[in-house]
Parts: sequence; structure tokens; C-alpha cells
Amino acid sequence: MRRPAFTLVELLVVIAIVAVLLALLLPAVQKVRAAANRAHCANNLKQLALAAHQYHDAHHSFPPGFFRAPGHMREVTVFTLFVSLLPNIEQDNLARRWDYQRYGNNRGPYPTAPAAQVIAVYICPADALPRPAIFRNEPSDPPDHWGLTSYGGNAGIRSTGWPTSDGVFYEGSAVRLADITDGACNTLLFGERDHFDPNYDRLCPRDPIGSNGWWAYPGTSDVTLSAAVAINFLVPASALDCTKVKADRLSAFGSRHPGGANFALADGSVRFLSTATSVTVLRYLSTRAGGEVIEDY
Repeated sequence: MRRPAFTLVELLVVIAIVAVLLALLLPAVQKVRAAANRAHCANNLKQLALAAHQYHDAHHSFPPGFFRAPGHMREVTVFTLFVSLLPNIEQDNLARRWDYQRYGNNRGPYPTAPAAQVIAVYICPADALPRPAIFRNEPSDPPDHWGLTSYGGNAGIRSTGWPTSDGVFYEGSAVRLADITDGACNTLLFGERDHFDPNYDRLCPRDPIGSNGWWAYPGTSDVTLSAAVAINFLVPASALDCTKVKADRLSAFGSRHPGGANFALADGSVRFLSTATSVTVLRYLSTRAGGEVIEDY
């Protein structure tokens, strides 16, 4: 007696049904994943804001965006806001390893050098970062590797080129809550950065977008961001000169989340700002004492 079995037509029908179900399910899975990544990043920013307030409680000001003493950089004191916050994000062991007397002792290869460490709270899973999230700068011997961050401190309207120093974090800053006269709920503290921009990389191959954002390096575009351009600004395909887009792009707030980016405000709250947020409103939010009147945003 012949055993019952699927015919070829029945098998093809089943395969077609499964394919349709998978096609319907995939967008839902991607949407859930995107929502989870956005929530994860918002939680990271919340932790950074709380860490900054803990630092403020202990030192009576927020940490400087970065500090670099005069002299050869390897031989002097160098640190950044992300270095300063290490004890407040449960990275006490790494904080104790940081050499404040000679910066060169913090540099070296991953995974041993302090500046090459990958710190989970500094990374958004939606960001287009390598895994592990380090930049490998190989020319030196031993090579210098740098841990990357998906976030930046608010430097104000402009952080690179001609810095305005009207935000919360910039070179040598020591901003107090009392200095934020626009109101802590109306002033940005941290925001996301986006490490994906093919047109920028095409124009600036010697300094690709993924090579910026070193949390332990005293570079304005590494540890701070600003409101020079709109949220999620990308270099247009029509751009022809790296020097004309570099400063704005490297300091731009943005993310890989659909529709906008997460921000932590100086009162410790976290908000998602849409890409439709005007540059004017973004600049009002970036200044600590501009005296602007900000309507609902």
C-alpha cells in the first residue's frame, strides 16, 4: 500500500505560505528591534546624565569637555568628560588605572590600554560601529587603538571651527547648574551621534566618520557635539569639498533610529527629538544662558 505524501503542488503551496508569513513577520521584528535599540540608547543617556549630576554634586560643576595641559601630549595631563565620569558609571577600576600625569601611559593596543577600552554605556547598539567598538590606529609601535562612543556632550551652537563655548561641555569648561539660566529642562546635556555617512566618507577618506568619537581623546569632535546643523544631518551627494562639510558633520547630533535622536537634558530627563526639529529650536536648546523663549518642542 502506498504511503500518503505531499504532492509537489501542495509542497509548493506550503513553501509559498511560509514565505509570505516570513515577509509579513520580518518588518514587525525589525520594528521591535529598532524600538529596543532606541530604548537602550535612552537608558544609556539617562545613566550618563545621572553620572554627570553625581560628578556635579562632588565637584560643584560638570566636568570639562576635555583638558589638555601644555606640552607634548604624551607627557602631560589629558582627560575628557568621559574619563571624568568613569567612577560614576561603575568603572572604578578603569578610573584608577587612568594616568593623569602622563597621557601616553593610557594609550596603546586593545584590549589592554585604558584608552582602548570598550564601555557598554558609551555605545548605542543602533550605531554603525565596529564590533568591538574601537578604532585601530596602527602607525605607531605599539599601535594606538581607541574606544569609541555613540554620544557627545553638548558644546553649544558650534563646537568645531569657531567654538562658541555656550553649551555645557567644551575645552576647560566648569559649568555649574547655576550657570544654566535658560533652565535645566531647556538645555541639552548629551546627545547621540551617527557613525554612518557614505558621502562624508567619499569626500573625507583620510578621516572617515567611523574614526571619530574616541571617548578618551581630547578632540572637540570626539567628545562633544553641537547644534550647527539639523539633527541627522548627512553630507549631500552634491557636496564637493571635505573642508566645507567636515566641521558641521563631525559635530552633528544624530542617530540610526528612525525619525530622530535621543537627548539627555540638564535636569536629567531624556527626550527623543524629531528630525523635524528646526535648527533654531535645536540651537536654543544647546545654549545654557541664551535667554531664548522655547515653545513646546
